[in-house]
Amino acid sequence: MKKKQGNKRANIQSITYKAIQTGLFIGCFVAFMTQNLFAQTASSEKANTVITGVFKGDLRKTIRLTVDRSYINSDVKTLEVPIKNDSFRFEFYLDVAQKVTLKYLRNTGDVYIEPGDHLHIDGQANSFYYSFKFSGNSAANNEFLRKFAQKHPIHYNKYKFFTYKKGIIWYKVHRDLDAEMRKYGPEDYKTIIDNKRDEMFITFNTFDEDYDKLTSGFKLYMRAEIDYYWAYNLLAYGYAFGLYHKIDFQDFFGFMYEVQLVNNDALGSQYYRDFLVGAINYYCEGHKKIPDPNDKIEDQILKQYEYGKKELSGKSKAFYLTEMLKMAFAKQAISKMMDTYNAFFVENKYPEFNRKIR
Repeated sequence: MKKKQGNKRANIQSITYKAIQTGLFIGCFVAFMTQNLFAQTASSEKANTVITGVFKGDLRKTIRLTVDRSYINSDVKTLEVPIKNDSFRFEFYLDVAQKVTLKYLRNTGDVYIEPGDHLHIDGQANSFYYSFKFSGNSAANNEFLRKFAQKHPIHYNKYKFFTYKKGIIWYKVHRDLDAEMRKYGPEDYKTIIDNKRDEMFITFNTFDEDYDKLTSGFKLYMRAEIDYYWAYNLLAYGYAFGLYHKIDFQDFFGFMYEVQLVNNDALGSQYYRDFLVGAINYYCEGHKKIPDPNDKIEDQILKQYEYGKKELSGKSKAFYLTEMLKMAFAKQAISKMMDTYNAFFVENKYPEFNRKIR
């Protein structure tokens, strides 16, 4: 009897040892593959874009740059470099034309740059953004952007927004527009937002420095900023105040067909990305959707995911699907979507988005 127990104990120890070996092997393999994956990602994202500058009267001796690519791979990089002899240099990776943010002392300023560009800035340290003189491929783009931002400050401080939830999405409304949305009925509000868009396009189309010097990428970016600012704030109005103002939903939401749902050239625009997510929520949930305690978040996310998978293409599709999967993680609904999650990595044609949901 003791011999049998000893053999049994030996067998259990042997099985346990093999299990540990197998577990260690799998763990090492996963670690190796993970390191390999990130090594490949790092190597494929070598610096390809440069911003240099000379700030007369520098006091800080350092300057920071924030490159927000979180919509692609959850990466928000803040780079800090020294200012030597009033000069600085940033080198970083960029794959989509977009704005990046310079910070010096308490001052911040957004500049637009395209992948592979070298933008140079000359300025006075004490007056910062409004003293900037630009040179390089994106010089005219940034001269216009500064003029536009002064006349049409559509990019507000995030703390000045109110949020409204419809379906599974929170819609952001700046407090100034929120006051107008509350005050005006649909016809008057639409006139207000139409006029804002028209004024922005007039500024854009009559850029007196030299419209022809604006790059084709920047023209696409600015058209997207203006069009999707307009569309997003109409969408938010219809959802947040539609019932309050008793609007004719079928008539009011006709504007949704005036802008493209798929616009891969506009991915660098925050307004396009917000509109894309909000629009699919609208298409799936409907304009009269009210909260229902029986709604299951995983069902709503999956329904919108499948809609985006069917209707979208290109990088717009990769962006949107990863947004939905990221939401599934945040809402602890991913366990119900594991087949969908695993299928994404097989079907996705843009691996730079994979890290966002790894």
